[in-house]
Order: sequence, then structure tokens, then C-alpha cells
Amino acid sequence: MPTVNGTAIRDKRIEKGLGLQEFARLCGVDAGNLSRIERGQAGARMATLRRIAAQLDVPLRDIAVIP
Repeated sequence: MPTVNGTAIRDKRIEKGLGLQEFARLCGVDAGNLSRIERGQAGARMATLRRIAAQLDVPLRDIAVIP
């Protein structure tokens, strides 16, 4: 499983002016789960990380370290 940089996700989401609920909906992720990902309390599957990166318009490597 990739190592997620939740702080980078949160910072970029806020920079884009997106609230947690709205961003979770755009990514097709439960808001509670997204919150845990951002706080480093949960990991995420590659498919989820790809959707998050696409919505943030950043490369995957900006939000996760893939072994």
C-alpha cells in the first residue's frame, strides 16, 4: 500500500477552496474516510489516490510515495 501524504492532500484541497464534504463527493470517497486519510489515520488504495490526485490536478507522487 502506498504511503499517503495526507497533509499535502488537505493543503491542496484548501488551496483550491474545496470543503471536505464537496471534495469527498467529487472523489467518490466517504467524507469520514477522506478526513482519516488527510489526518494520517487511514491509508488509501491506488484507485482512490488516483481519483484524489486527478481532482486536485496534481501528479500522484505529490500526494503519495509508491514503493
